[in-house]
Amino acid sequence: DYATMNNCNGDPADAVRRSQFTALITAFSVAHIPLGIEPYADGQDLEGFQQWMQSANVFRNRGGIRDDWTSIVANLDSNADGVAYTRAGAFNDPGLLQAGGKLTDVEYRAQVSLWAIMAAPLFIDADPSQLSPATLTTLTNPEIIAIDQDSLALAGFRVGVGGAYGQGVEVWSKPLASCGARAVAFFNRNDSAADIPLKWADIGL
Repeated sequence: DYATMNNCNGDPADAVRRSQFTALITAFSVAHIPLGIEPYADGQDLEGFQQWMQSANVFRNRGGIRDDWTSIVANLDSNADGVAYTRAGAFNDPGLLQAGGKLTDVEYRAQVSLWAIMAAPLFIDADPSQLSPATLTTLTNPEIIAIDQDSLALAGFRVGVGGAYGQGVEVWSKPLASCGARAVAFFNRNDSAADIPLKWADIGL
């Protein structure tokens, strides 16, 4: 079983709401049911992560996600602000993986890859029996899953944002449990192909 609670745009500082969340968290903990919590639907109050991560397995700071590239990128950018709060047993959730068929296979692969780099939960918003072979291949890629579920449980981060990797291209680096190892994602936001150079020092190697 898995349960999710949503704050529905309420004030996360409200004492009554917080006490309600705390009571439910305690009840689910006693029942040994994993719990996701969605207290910040507006992408604000990142400091609240430090409070919620003490109780919930999963937390998020933005509203829902749609099968739309603009929506996916918006949730990626919002989640990037909270990757430092991710640790084993407390993961920041940028939203469901989209697989409804409105986007290209390349866009779906980009979402899965970036979610894995952020150590995000890999939940899909679709009926698995209706997915295309290409989508199933992406979702079940063992290397992507291994990166997402690496035992070090750290989220990846953007390298050199606004500097060497500006102008619509990004490099993400995720530390892995294997000594000194990194998973690296190259993300091109532009409509045309781009070369993305990388120096080992930029990712801590």
